Amino acid sequence: MEAEIRKWLVNHPLTPENEVGVHDVPVSLFELTDTDDRLKQLNRQIKGLPLPQQKLLLYLSRDIDPALIIESMEYTSPELFWLDKALLVKEVDPTARQHDVLQVFAANEFLLKEIYEVSDKVDREAEKSKNRKYLKRSLIALPVLLLLLYIFVFPLVIKPDPVALYEKFKSGFTPDLAKVDTTLYTGGSYYEAVTLLDEGRYADAAKLFEELISSDSTFRTGSRWFLALINLRNGDKSSCKEQLKALEADDPAFYKNVAEKLFRKL
Repeated sequence: MEAEIRKWLVNHPLTPENEVGVHDVPVSLFELTDTDDRLKQLNRQIKGLPLPQQKLLLYLSRDIDPALIIESMEYTSPELFWLDKALLVKEVDPTARQHDVLQVFAANEFLLKEIYEVSDKVDREAEKSKNRKYLKRSLIALPVLLLLLYIFVFPLVIKPDPVALYEKFKSGFTPDLAKVDTTLYTGGSYYEAVTLLDEGRYADAAKLFEELISSDSTFRTGSRWFLALINLRNGDKSSCKEQLKALEADDPAFYKNVAEKLFRKL
């Protein structure tokens, strides 16, 4: 039976989008069971019914309360249920052959369980085969991978010191101080902060940059950038990252073109 189920699964793979229910078990698999010809004939008869009638037959054979059937199958009126039941009795009388009908559904439920068990087994075998192929490819690619790690990853592990990073990225943003209106408070503060930075007075410059950031001025991008660099030079990488991430929200273009390069180095 397992071999036949495997053949059937080739054309009917089980997926979350392609689930199989008890009414979907193929007649061809049922025919291979040890049940007698009488039940096989009844199964063919049941499978020949439309799906709603199959479901109704199952409920009736299990003596489910009509009110529950009407609710479960979403009948718009009780009259439609009794009409469907009357038509169904002409095809397969669930009261006269109730035991046989239950046997057929029980056999289909057992087959359904076997189908899912075989499907799980097939999936596990496929996963093992995939892992073996992956392992083989990994072993082949290992020398190349080690070389790439040496070329690209090792330099990142040995990161330059904070002062070296500061000097490298300081020129990433050069403000045009000639265009800064120093008659305005924020403009004057920004001009002074950049001047203090150039003179190496980092603590004094940082205070002014912090004030400019808080004041929601037009100099926020430059102020955040220089404050991030000062924090970096002081060895405070956490605060530096914090300012760089804030830049990503304040000025995405500047972050992508300039600040992100520094962030990746940290």
